[in-house]
Amino acid sequence: MVVLSFVFSTIKTDYKQNVEDYRRQRNDFFRHSPFSPIEDKEDFTALNYFDPDPAYKVEADLYPLSDSSEITITRNDGRRDVYRKFATAYFTLKNKPLQLTLLISKDSSNNELNAFIPFSDKTNGGDTYSGGRYLDLKITDKKHAVIDFNFAYNPFCVYSYKYSCPLPPPENHLDIEIQAGEKIWEKPQEK
Repeated sequence: MVVLSFVFSTIKTDYKQNVEDYRRQRNDFFRHSPFSPIEDKEDFTALNYFDPDPAYKVEADLYPLSDSSEITITRNDGRRDVYRKFATAYFTLKNKPLQLTLLISKDSSNNELNAFIPFSDKTNGGDTYSGGRYLDLKITDKKHAVIDFNFAYNPFCVYSYKYSCPLPPPENHLDIEIQAGEKIWEKPQEK
């Protein structure tokens, strides 16, 4: 019994460490990269996050959609992008059945599928950005996926008005609070 609880504890620690490593890399990018949306990098300390919680890592069943199924996504500046709907992901979170539409670039090939998941939830406008958040998902199995909301992130338009960001489609609104991933960022006060 002691061995099992040690193994479980190690898995939890490794998971938490994995999430924290990702966040550390993301903070380094925002602080140092010339591609960072942060304009005043000297005053940047870190992004804000919910504590890592494995309960927000869910297994989803994927139901592929027709190749001709396209969706137009409006950006925060009114421009529009066209994506292909790749699949609908069905999963359960906090005992609630939910679904998200996984999008791929219109030009993606079936050899390399990276899904883009813009979503909104009941934390938007409070703990998280009012315009929603994003997840990226590498598709390795066309019938199943692991969706981990601990890796949810804000679009670049949260940090700078220079960026235009896709808004989540209504079908990707989750009627639940997703208290995982990145929170709203508050710009440091002017000196």
